Amino acid sequence: MNPSILKEKVAASRGAGGGRIRGRLAHRIHLEVTPEEIAVITFDHPDKAANIFDEDTLDELHLAIGAIESLQPEGVLFVSAKPTIFIAGADLDSLADATEERLEHLIVKGQDVFDRVAGLTMPTAAAIHGACVGGGLELALACDVRVASNDRVTKIGLPETRLGILPAWGGSTRLPRLIGPVSYT
Repeated sequence: MNPSILKEKVAASRGAGGGRIRGRLAHRIHLEVTPEEIAVITFDHPDKAANIFDEDTLDELHLAIGAIESLQPEGVLFVSAKPTIFIAGADLDSLADATEERLEHLIVKGQDVFDRVAGLTMPTAAAIHGACVGGGLELALACDVRVASNDRVTKIGLPETRLGILPAWGGSTRLPRLIGPVSYT
């Protein structure tokens, strides 16, 4: 994309200036488009020690992806502002008492948002430092590239399977496509 076109889109959506977007979309996600035309989505849940996917966070990610689709930057990078956690997955507390209809709603919403991430036309990457589990890993799997720190706090996995919960936001299909089938011979 021509940098001047991006600057015009940024200026039109954020007022005078252009060339860079910085600010909160709402409460949990920051979106910045750098001068190099890289959209950086930073997760930073203000009320929790961990970034989690509750319904509000899924809604904010949906809005961020819409902005990215409109701006068409050169690439997208997903990061966390938390020092030891990328994203810890779904908000299990909100799921504990959810009705079947509510669970279905959240599953479909998460699938839709992560499918939009996977469908972005520009390169996407997850920069993982700290716990990247459950929905966090499913987001990373929706990206084209995943890069993880080798720090001891970095843990990657789908621990919900130990609770009898299937990774329903794409992890059940994206992970086997990435690593291949497991052979127990």
